[in-house]
Amino acid sequence: MPSDSEAPSSQGGASSGEEYEAASREPSSSSPPPAKRPRAGPQPKLTDLLKSASKEQLVSLVVHLNDDAGGELEGRISALLPPPDLSRVGPPLRDLKAALLEHGRMLAECKRFGALLDYSLFALGVTDSMPHWDADAHNKPKLQAAKALEGLLVKALKAAAPTPDQRAQVLQQLERLELPLQAARAALGAA
Repeated sequence: MPSDSEAPSSQGGASSGEEYEAASREPSSSSPPPAKRPRAGPQPKLTDLLKSASKEQLVSLVVHLNDDAGGELEGRISALLPPPDLSRVGPPLRDLKAALLEHGRMLAECKRFGALLDYSLFALGVTDSMPHWDADAHNKPKLQAAKALEGLLVKALKAAAPTPDQRAQVLQQLERLELPLQAARAALGAA
């Protein structure tokens, strides 16, 4: 009987090359079993997949696809995008208007006219920076806030009796704004 170190004889035994091939075909006990394939069930539709993604994920996906296409998709994507949904903008603008007016009215009720003068100018600046929309309906909160704040400013001007230098400073601040503030300008002696 041949020892383990001897090569098997060519009679009925396998050569060492054949033994290696046979061993390499047999699974070893130390390697993991092959991964099971998931069952092929119905795949979700693309629209369902997109609905489940967050805004950040969708932006990342579109940018990645455009980058993969060498930037060639940007024009097509831009042309296909619908206009922004402005209905979501209305409530925050109305909330901003309410907050600005609430604080101004509180100062007027407390007869803090010097503070009301400063606050009215600040709040008019905030109101002036609110977006201007093509549709008049979307501009209502901005114009309503401007009109109410202008009324508070006129009230403060009459009650606080600012010096001529202070009046000039207020007028200068109003001139920087794009809001229609005729009543405030008239109260300052400017037309």
